[in-house]
Amino acid sequence: MRTDRSLLAGLPELFRAARLRAGLSQTQVAEAIGMEPRSGRTYVSRLERGQARNPTLGVVVGFLRACRADPAEVGEAFKRWLANPLPVPERKAAPRARTHHRKEDKADLELRRQAAWYTLAQVLEHFLHHEFRALGLAAGEQWRTVGARLARRTFRILYEARGGDGKSRERRLNRARAWAVKKTLPGELIEHLGARVAGLFQDMEKDGDLEWLPSLDDARKTMATSPGERVLTDEQMCRAEWMAQKAKEHAAFEQKYEPIMEKAKALLRQAGLADQQAGNYLAFVTAFTNVARSTRPGSDERAKAVELQLRFGLRKWHNPALVDRIAQLVMSAWDEPDQPSGPGTGPGDR
Repeated sequence: MRTDRSLLAGLPELFRAARLRAGLSQTQVAEAIGMEPRSGRTYVSRLERGQARNPTLGVVVGFLRACRADPAEVGEAFKRWLANPLPVPERKAAPRARTHHRKEDKADLELRRQAAWYTLAQVLEHFLHHEFRALGLAAGEQWRTVGARLARRTFRILYEARGGDGKSRERRLNRARAWAVKKTLPGELIEHLGARVAGLFQDMEKDGDLEWLPSLDDARKTMATSPGERVLTDEQMCRAEWMAQKAKEHAAFEQKYEPIMEKAKALLRQAGLADQQAGNYLAFVTAFTNVARSTRPGSDERAKAVELQLRFGLRKWHNPALVDRIAQLVMSAWDEPDQPSGPGTGPGDR
């Protein structure tokens, strides 16, 4: 379904604000809604300027979804659309009375500019996060840490030197590069990051992102938070991804471990052990599960690990034959291919 041009009336700022708050570039938004990166970025740029012709409702909603817009913002988009009905013939309206707009307070304007900088910095951090991943630099690696600091300094220099003396800007950029050299960052990486950050800056300047200002309410919310929470850095994104991966692996392990424990308990009940007596054997279930998790089926490493558990874990009240049956049950259950396992926990990943 195609929209009329009135759908875009007053919406460009809404689109741009949602994208910048999400820390996404125009290319990333274009890819998210299924467009080819180069032509899609141009289309997204025109959409933000209100120059796109007949966008589909799917594109408009997809844009807001890609930017993780608040439902209230999506509602606002349709509210504005409905507020611009199709024109109908009517008598010529009387001249509108001249209105006087209060000039924005300098302090409020400065507050909005400061908040806008943090929004731009967030776009840069998302850009660096994807760039370092493409370069294969691991989280916490020294080159990644130093490269991020160099990229931030480069972006700030370019931002602060807009419309200024080109020679002064080059001197500052050269000092930033010299600092990176002292930190043993490879020259190729220095040049690559410099070119990529400059390209990002030029795209944002061309699209008017550098002149964008958030609303006064949004600016107050941004500046009310502590400085360390205003921008999610590449390091923090890596840490969050690591924690999410570990949580996923732990959930996958628990998904396999729980049925194994239940099978072991059933085996102990069949052996005629009371709950208190069975509790003396449950530690072996956990120990053998960890052995199965960290070794390959049929390997000498697994056999030696099981032998060590039997040698040092058995007590006088344990039945060696029953412990051996528990070991066999755990290994067999863990190696069953039809049971899903998380990354790094399946037999083929050990």
